[in-house]
Amino acid sequence: MPIGSIEGAYVTTIEGLSRERNHPVQLAFIAEAVPQCGFCIPGMIMAAAALLKRNADPSEALVREQITNLCRCGVYPRVVEAVQRAGRAMRGEEVIPAGPRPGIDPADSARLVPALVPPPAR
Repeated sequence: MPIGSIEGAYVTTIEGLSRERNHPVQLAFIAEAVPQCGFCIPGMIMAAAALLKRNADPSEALVREQITNLCRCGVYPRVVEAVQRAGRAMRGEEVIPAGPRPGIDPADSARLVPALVPPPAR
């Protein structure tokens, strides 16, 4: 969407969705291990949040129809699971555990998520 076409409109970005990174969509994406390279994640999270604002109980078909962001890693099945899980959380049917706090030290992150440990130097 060209920026000029939304002049004067209120626009929420990924940073504005939740200062504490605790929006149900953000938590569900972490819980379902959706993020890989990060290329598509902000757009997918924002599209999912917009979809769930309109319909907190979307079918798999509706999620696939509405979340059209290109993903290089092919995480689409996990995106569907995450969006539906976020919907359950928004409806009060499920509690999603909080992810790492903002500003977490990289070493602490590596202990929490072992895949973040860098490979040994050669």
